[in-house]
Amino acid sequence: MRTTRLSRRAIADAIATRASAMGLAGDWGGHSLRRGFATEAYARGNPELEIMRHGRWRAASTMRGYLEEGTRARITNPSSNLGT
Repeated sequence: MRTTRLSRRAIADAIATRASAMGLAGDWGGHSLRRGFATEAYARGNPELEIMRHGRWRAASTMRGYLEEGTRARITNPSSNLGT
């Protein structure tokens, strides 16, 4: 039984190994999961405050920095909420 915490490096290595096994290219690590969480939660319409609480971000601007480009455009594009 493990009696010590996993290191950041061990977590990053585990994530990179799984990403590679799934055929995903690129650099993967703990921040990949954090970024993916923020992007997906925001894209699904979760309130920013709830995303910030879960991700332990104190400022909305910091949390928004974790959003992928396509999602971030919805924050600043006032026409994104207009009907089609």
